[in-house]
Amino acid sequence: MKEKLRKRGCLFCFILCLSMSARVYGAPTWTEEKKGYEEGDYRYWEEMEGYKVKDGLVYYVQEGEAVIREILLDDREVHIPERIEDDADASVEYPVVGMHNVYIPDSLEDLYLPKTVRKYDVNNNVSGKDCIFKNIFVEEENGSLSSRDGILYSKNGRELIYCPPNGRKEVQIPRKVKKIKEYAFVGLKVKHLTIPDTVKEMERCFIDSEIRTIRLSRSLKEIAWYTFHGCYYLKEIEIPASVRKIAACAFMSCTSLRKVTFEKGSRLESIEEAAFIFDKRLKDVRLPGSLREIGKDAFSGCHQLRSVRLPEGMKTLGSGSFFGCKKLREVEIPKTLEQIGMEAFRWCKSLRKITVHGSGLKEIQKRAFHDIGNKKKITFAAQENSYAYRYAKKQGFWLVAL
Repeated sequence: MKEKLRKRGCLFCFILCLSMSARVYGAPTWTEEKKGYEEGDYRYWEEMEGYKVKDGLVYYVQEGEAVIREILLDDREVHIPERIEDDADASVEYPVVGMHNVYIPDSLEDLYLPKTVRKYDVNNNVSGKDCIFKNIFVEEENGSLSSRDGILYSKNGRELIYCPPNGRKEVQIPRKVKKIKEYAFVGLKVKHLTIPDTVKEMERCFIDSEIRTIRLSRSLKEIAWYTFHGCYYLKEIEIPASVRKIAACAFMSCTSLRKVTFEKGSRLESIEEAAFIFDKRLKDVRLPGSLREIGKDAFSGCHQLRSVRLPEGMKTLGSGSFFGCKKLREVEIPKTLEQIGMEAFRWCKSLRKITVHGSGLKEIQKRAFHDIGNKKKITFAAQENSYAYRYAKKQGFWLVAL
């Protein structure tokens, strides 16, 4: 039950972020579900307040300009028009300036954008499982967007905006790219990928992609939240030395991930909330010495994780950080750690040895070592008369003085 509640919490943040992006763009919202219709049905959109349907395109009007919301056509090739007539008054035309979270129909292979489109937004639900979407092409006269090899970029080529998920065995990212935008590689069916060192920023861009291996840019400062969420085929990854933060849910539900390594000279300082939650095959994580904080539920549900050595310099260990790591056998706590959060090691039923160095530990919160089996069979080594020593004695561990 607790894991389910945690998962709902992460998903709530995810959904909230999507709804916020819709508000930023100015898309109409609806308060009532139109029962009996599905998205893709003309009637569904025609009854939605603020939306219009014309020639198989769903759009809304904002400040006299049209933004496309969905494509209802079954064609393999779709050309977005420069202007679109009002569905009620043919004498009124709106320039088409944007594509907002457009759901791609399964039949579409190639999408052509006119010179008027200034913005293309993508979400995590861009297409269905049978989608064959391959290419986006942009008119050369477009002043905001460009395309190369069917991939969408900003006009100057410094931002990679979206790569359609199908039809390519590899993706060559140009070295002039500095930023990879949100959802750029969502659902991508490419097995191996190299991010050039010119890329300094990646937003949550690989959600539900099929990559097996990836070489990250050595210029990244952060692995953004949800970046690799649901990458079920990703088996191992090396975190570049330049990365200082792994954000919340960055590797959530990467169920094939077995090994995480950190480049020599790592400057990583923080692993945030639920960063590796539900990575049930993760066995090997050697945390770098620069690490100072592990957030709530960071490794919760990593069932195969066997040992953890927290590096010297760490100050806090978040609540539930290793909750349910049922094969975890050994934990080593550095002398700099001051606090172990609530339920940090709860349900770690294979735990056999806990070592606390020094006397820096000042607080072990409620149920930190709850439901871990017979504590008399678990060795708890700590400095005599320290807080940790007194805690272990009170809890009934097999106590060893250091």
